[in-house]
Amino acid sequence: MHRRKPVASLVSHVIAAASRQNYQRGCGGDSAPLRRLVSGSNHAESSIQPRREGSGLATAVGSGSSLGAGSVRGLLEDARAGSGARSVSGSDADFRSGDVAGSATGSGVRSSAASAAGSAWGLRSAAGGSVRRRYARAGVVSYLPGKGGRSYGSINGLAGSAAWNAAGSAASSVAESGGAMAGVEVRRVNAATGLFGYEELSEPKGFHRMAADAIARTEALLREVAAAPPSLRTVCLLDEMSDNLCRVLDAAELCRNVHPNREFVEAANEAFVKLSTYVQALNSNQQLYRLLVAAIQAMPPAASTSPSSLPPAGKSQQSQQQGAGRAGGGEREEVLREAHRVAQLLRLDFERGGVHLPDDRREEVQRLTGEITRTSIEFNANIHSDSSSIEVFPRSSLHALPPNVHAMLQPIQRSKATSTSGSSSSSRSSSDGGRSSGSFNSDAVTGGSFADNSAGSCTDTSRPGPGATASSSSNDGEGAECREKVGNGGNASCSSSSSSSSSSGSGGGGSSSGTNSGAPKDLGYRVFSDPLVTSSVLKWVDDEEVRRRVYVLANASPGSNLHQLDRLIDLRSQLAKELSFPSYAHLINVPLMAKTPDTVNSFLHNLGAQLTPKVFQELQQLGALKRQHRGERDASRDGGSGNEPSVLHAWDRSFYSGLAKARRFHLDSRVISSYFPLHACVRGMALLVKSLFNVHLEPVPTSPGEVWAPDVTKYSLTHPVQGPLGFIYLDLHPRRGKFSHAAHFTIRCGRRKQLPLDRKGHLLPLSVPSHNSSSDDYQLPVVALVCNFAASSRSSPCLLAHHDVETLFHELGHALHSLLSRTAFQHLSGTRAALDFVEVPSNLLEYFVWDHRFLGQFAVHHATGDPIPRSLVDSLRASKSMLAASDLQTQVVYSLMDQAYFGVNPPHPASSLLSPSLSSPAAAAAIAAGAAGGGGGGNGRDTTAVMADLMGRYMGVAHVPGTYWQSRFAHLTAYGAGYYTYIYAKCFAAQLWRRLFEEDPLNPEAGELLRSHLLRYGGAGDPRTLLESLLGPSAFDLSHGSRGNGGGSNSSGIGESVTGVCPRTDELLEDMEV
Repeated sequence: MHRRKPVASLVSHVIAAASRQNYQRGCGGDSAPLRRLVSGSNHAESSIQPRREGSGLATAVGSGSSLGAGSVRGLLEDARAGSGARSVSGSDADFRSGDVAGSATGSGVRSSAASAAGSAWGLRSAAGGSVRRRYARAGVVSYLPGKGGRSYGSINGLAGSAAWNAAGSAASSVAESGGAMAGVEVRRVNAATGLFGYEELSEPKGFHRMAADAIARTEALLREVAAAPPSLRTVCLLDEMSDNLCRVLDAAELCRNVHPNREFVEAANEAFVKLSTYVQALNSNQQLYRLLVAAIQAMPPAASTSPSSLPPAGKSQQSQQQGAGRAGGGEREEVLREAHRVAQLLRLDFERGGVHLPDDRREEVQRLTGEITRTSIEFNANIHSDSSSIEVFPRSSLHALPPNVHAMLQPIQRSKATSTSGSSSSSRSSSDGGRSSGSFNSDAVTGGSFADNSAGSCTDTSRPGPGATASSSSNDGEGAECREKVGNGGNASCSSSSSSSSSSGSGGGGSSSGTNSGAPKDLGYRVFSDPLVTSSVLKWVDDEEVRRRVYVLANASPGSNLHQLDRLIDLRSQLAKELSFPSYAHLINVPLMAKTPDTVNSFLHNLGAQLTPKVFQELQQLGALKRQHRGERDASRDGGSGNEPSVLHAWDRSFYSGLAKARRFHLDSRVISSYFPLHACVRGMALLVKSLFNVHLEPVPTSPGEVWAPDVTKYSLTHPVQGPLGFIYLDLHPRRGKFSHAAHFTIRCGRRKQLPLDRKGHLLPLSVPSHNSSSDDYQLPVVALVCNFAASSRSSPCLLAHHDVETLFHELGHALHSLLSRTAFQHLSGTRAALDFVEVPSNLLEYFVWDHRFLGQFAVHHATGDPIPRSLVDSLRASKSMLAASDLQTQVVYSLMDQAYFGVNPPHPASSLLSPSLSSPAAAAAIAAGAAGGGGGGNGRDTTAVMADLMGRYMGVAHVPGTYWQSRFAHLTAYGAGYYTYIYAKCFAAQLWRRLFEEDPLNPEAGELLRSHLLRYGGAGDPRTLLESLLGPSAFDLSHGSRGNGGGSNSSGIGESVTGVCPRTDELLEDMEV
């Protein structure tokens, strides 16, 4: 899932980036001020892996160059093949991005290139196999399709290499996604530049220079703010500060998550920390706050934004632009509205940081904010560094796992002479790649570690631990053939390569000391707590005992986070009280559509109540399937004499959900994925944006040093009249140390480069509207989509499961929000919008991949070229609604838990690490006596009891003693009290689909309405106003709104009395057939 913290400020950027959540990241986080002075807009999909150390150097050769918007020019000075010689540029580099200019003198850059004389070419074709040429020193492998063959090329060999760009050569690379437009993309090696096109980042030390330059430039802007009379110019200068700082912070955030070079990662971290410390000082700058307040009072009023002030719903984009271009009056009013919105948001977040408070209270707010940041970072670091594992014997019990998940298991063996009966064996592995020094036969978790019963000697084989990640190729609605084989008691693999993967692993390794190498061996796997691995086991493995043990593994660590969560709850509660809010949830909801926690809880409880009957019906269906599957007699037929009927446990739901769908709809994940080769899916992305928005998504060349890995490709988004709209980097395959899930990262926000102001800071007439500006007038946005789809093999291209396709288009929705917005201020560019609004476009785009009218135009069989059958898509759609109530209810429970933790009556600290009260006989009675309101608030219970209560009430699933899932829920750090907004956005997305696209998913008029009434505004428009302009007032369910003082100081503008609103849920529930 994908969410985003409401880009709260400079200092809170540390939380969203350093803790690396699965949501929109960048400069977002807890309630520090200057919400938009540096406001990140990066999105991620799921729980994040730790930033593991990359191997090798990927330092690009660089030299003096001049960088303008959308173009890179430079001179490659020198590169000696494999010599590692230093090449010194003799020229200065002039960099311009927007209105920021700086100078960096030429410096020595280490170059280690494969060949200065030859081209780094490789050949691969679908028909004739592949020819590979490896440049040993550089580790370069490039592929180019042979004549008459389809390109399946992917590029390997970066890890451990010194430099993958063959300097001075015509090296070209073909990535899987690169061949989408014309069968192949050739990335030409032109003049060298730096990472992301920033000349400074031609080497890791460039981050240090960029950070220093950003601080120097910001200091100069601060002097300008102090010298100028308070006016619109003040707001423009603050926005320029934001753009100046975000340029470095956003680049560092992406680099630290994706770059394989440890030196680059460390330099990015250092620059990030340095700028974050500097930003903390800005957050407490009282003079800056007073100047902002004076500027708000001095600016001319702007007409309020209302649906009637937006372009008429039937008016074409072209006529809108022509009208705005002729008069300029409407555009001027729009810029003034944006300026007021930016200023008010800045003021709000200054005050949420306590800048307006007396000295003692302001210092306490700053202290609490710092402690919240540190606690959040530690909470997430504990998750990322956790290397818990269990040992599973025999290997055949895991044969059903997809092959890419098999690659993440570690083959082990033990002597049969010393092995104990059964497969129960678990351990807490060390941090050296997952190896354990002992063998354990108990999976009981005590005190956060696994008990050591040391029976038997266990040997790790040579396969690496969880260093590399990949996305699962399975879907709950897919895999009938595999499910049926496993369901009948067999251990068949869901892919022919899965069993071969297992057998090949069993032959490796050797024996450890103390093991008789001549004795027969039991062969098994070490299973790590990686979310992809554990979720795959719970979904695919028939052995219930293995599933139970893996469930405990996934939900019983890291135990230390229970204390961190208690501390985080307490710190946020203190912060809210210092700012005169009843709770942290009140503080968070002030700028959102719901406005108050009462509105949120009313929305969630109402939705949960509607879902509960269907959820318990689905639970009974799964229980019956489990009894049938295990061959047990129904209790109603045996009168209760004999075996008791099977109980559906927490570790059963995923497995039996998939089995139920597979049996009913006869879906096979291998058949489905064969219609979704990655290059076809990227072609589908281009088809969608062309059909809806009349813009072209096309591959463009990159220069040496611009991208961080050989398989990263770059695309431009171009309008036939408006010209370039922005750029997207696609980083779609896994590698060691890379962020392991799906995310949208902002590298550069869009904004007007300069607004025409007179000497008094008043806005002059605008000749060109923002939404029709060329790159000469407008800073083009740049984003990156990061996913982890398994790379192609020699026999097959990269094939996506349907849920992977859904993920890809979800992230495309974020990217389009970023690239199609045309705001005057970068504070409000693209996804820098309210938390309960920013997920609307991404959720909307998920609908398209369930519609055969769209899928049929790009989803073709990778071998035959046949389009995907309509009957197959219909079965997929039918499987989507099966058990959908339980899926949505799970999100309701998580949201209620989030509200309970940070509400008026938060849980008290756990009495012990593992909440033993839940294992006691009185547990059920204590849970049954839980609170009725506030999302299941504290009322003397700890966080585990709150979670157990909600799961029992809304899901009908008993808590598993010794587990505490909330300790791994990373969203609590950067989505505290805001997790509900994901469901919120889904409700609006369902309405938009019904209203605009259900009749014709590729209707260009509907696409223009979406662009002109929603996407174009980014975060500049009031979300309620924008949604009403497309959906009307009926989009909201006013019966659940609440009106009241949100807290804070009335004089500050924080505590205005407001009425919250909820989305109507009818369309979403109808989609799920609830």
